[in-house]
Amino acid sequence: MSRASRLLSGHQLRRLLAYGGLLVPRQGIWHAYRGADTRTQSAGLASRHVVARLEAAGYLQPVTDFPDRRTASDSLPRQRTARAVRRPADISVPCSRKVGAALDHLLEAMPDRGTRIRLKAAAGRFRDDSGQAVRPLRLYQPARTAKDAAMRMQGFECTLGTDVMESLEDLIIDRCGFAALCVRWRCGEAEAGRLARAALLRLAAAYDLSPAAESPVRASERIRSSIAASPFDR
Repeated sequence: MSRASRLLSGHQLRRLLAYGGLLVPRQGIWHAYRGADTRTQSAGLASRHVVARLEAAGYLQPVTDFPDRRTASDSLPRQRTARAVRRPADISVPCSRKVGAALDHLLEAMPDRGTRIRLKAAAGRFRDDSGQAVRPLRLYQPARTAKDAAMRMQGFECTLGTDVMESLEDLIIDRCGFAALCVRWRCGEAEAGRLARAALLRLAAAYDLSPAAESPVRASERIRSSIAASPFDR
């Protein structure tokens, strides 16, 4: 994937804008740039619901000469460094030493296979919808598919809330490890795992991936036993 077509999460977009980034709408898509030069400083694509989230928070302002473009307002918090560093208030919170994406660790640790499959499917759909929502002009992708994906993401922003959506972006889009989650969420590893599982469960419910009342094997056994008990009462 090229840098110009990379999907930016809310965290990545805020950090980009805090360091002089620029948002430019083009054919219904928000293109992000590291600076004012739109020819050579492309950084990726931003979802409409993420841009709307930043606008609602007062973090964006129009460019004077180009009112359709957006830059960071004075309300956007600016970090002193681009690296994820622990603030003094976080020193007392133990940081995780697990290596790899936190999402993979969470799915592997799920004791129930059905729940693991549901959450993995929900994460995959979220990743696919996020990508389709910012790429509506592909020749092999119907425009309706992109529109439906964008509407689903905007609906999740309303139903799940900003906090849950940002948590899901950290887990699925950025694929943060537990160490990064502890810094971003300002909590310990156990609390980060609890918050991540809760967010994934809410996402699965939003996609209507509800847990099955009984497995297909149990259902088949129940039907066979009922037929054997009363073969003519059907």
